[in-house]
Amino acid sequence: MLAVCADGRRFALEAQLSPITEREVRERTDRYAADGVEVCWFDDRDRQRPWMTTVPSLHLTGPSEAPRTVRGVIARYKAESGWQAVDSVSLNDAVQWILDRRLIQCADGHVHG
Repeated sequence: MLAVCADGRRFALEAQLSPITEREVRERTDRYAADGVEVCWFDDRDRQRPWMTTVPSLHLTGPSEAPRTVRGVIARYKAESGWQAVDSVSLNDAVQWILDRRLIQCADGHVHG
């Protein structure tokens, strides 16, 4: 899905439902970047796919686990206590934070807000 933000930024939200290689994910991510489109990949399989640490991505709970939430590490920085894990982030909140640029993925694959 392609979202256009109020400031004109274009953002692709890629729900990966079919098999794909790490190379294909990287190539598609690079094509988005060349076209000026930011991207975040989503996957809800039980095991995180290897490519999820190499591109902006979120690992979600499965469809039977409503409401959908983000699996894995999302951390928030607080001046008084440093980085802290944030539990049970809803898919809706995560997408809003991404579009607002309040959620970023670091090179180590961890997501920070």
